[in-house]
Amino acid sequence: MINNIYNIFLNKIENIIYFIIKIIMNKSYPSICIPCIYSYKMTKPELNRIFRKIFEKDIISKIKIIKIEKGLYDYKKIIIDLYEWPDNRTSKRFRDLLINGKEVKIVNEGDLYIKCVAYNNKKYNNKIYGK
Repeated sequence: MINNIYNIFLNKIENIIYFIIKIIMNKSYPSICIPCIYSYKMTKPELNRIFRKIFEKDIISKIKIIKIEKGLYDYKKIIIDLYEWPDNRTSKRFRDLLINGKEVKIVNEGDLYIKCVAYNNKKYNNKIYGK
C-alpha cells in the first residue's frame, strides 16, 4: 500500500519536472492571450508594431483574432504565438509574469491598456508545444 502511494507520488513529481523542463526548453512558450479588446483599430499590423516596440524584435509567428459577438458587447480575443521569447530583461520579466499566472498590462494610446495573460488552452497548447 505504501509502495503504491510512493510510486504514484514519484510519478506525479516526474510529470511536474518533465513539464517544467519542457517550458524552459521551449523558448516560444507561452503564447500571449489578450482576452478582451473592444478596439476595432486593433489589427495584426498594429499588434506587430506594439510588440516589436516592447520586445525590440520581430518575434510574432502567428496572430489569431477571434471575434466574439455578445449582442451590444462585441469584442475580440487575440492569441499571439511567438517564434521565441527574446533574451532581454523586459522579455524575461514579461514571460515570467505570464508563466506564473499574472497579467501584464501594456499601455497603449494614452490611458487605454491591453491586458495580456498566458494562453491556457490544453488542446491548443498540445498542438503548438507538443505537451
